[in-house]
Amino acid sequence: MKNYYSRYLFILLLSPIFSYSQKIAENKIDDFTKTSVIRTTWDNLYKGGLSNPFWISIRVSKLNSSYWIDIKTMNDNKVQSIQEGGKFLLMLTNDSIIELNNNKYVISCIGCGATGFIGSGGEGIETSFLLNDSLKGILQKIPLKKIRLYFTDGYVEGELKNKQTELILKDIYAVDNPHSIK
Repeated sequence: MKNYYSRYLFILLLSPIFSYSQKIAENKIDDFTKTSVIRTTWDNLYKGGLSNPFWISIRVSKLNSSYWIDIKTMNDNKVQSIQEGGKFLLMLTNDSIIELNNNKYVISCIGCGATGFIGSGGEGIETSFLLNDSLKGILQKIPLKKIRLYFTDGYVEGELKNKQTELILKDIYAVDNPHSIK
């Protein structure tokens, strides 16, 4: 009987680790362009509180052999924009900084930062950041610690909680191994 409870406790303790994994939302070949498209589901990277109403969701996309970090963000229902070349800084747990640059000018719109019903009536931004091979290699090995996103009129930043620190690492694994992810 003691052995049964030990196994149950072991499974119970490990279930949060295994239940927090990314899923593949899209895995197809585009009929017209013949581009291979693999994308993970959206997941919250950072949710601020009352003092910092900044919210950012991410997914990783692989288009042929190019990797992209797609983001959706909302910041206290403000109308905002991100310049072409605008920065998204990722601080890693070893305190090194990765700088990603926005691929186009974007301005917020109603519902653009939402990943579901919540936030669909508020101002938000959706944009993408190209991830080159060397940065991809680093992000596959070292978890995140903090993020900072630059808008045209300033920036917002946040420290990540435990389960968010390895989110990009898990997303990259998912798009590299789409058939092993359920």
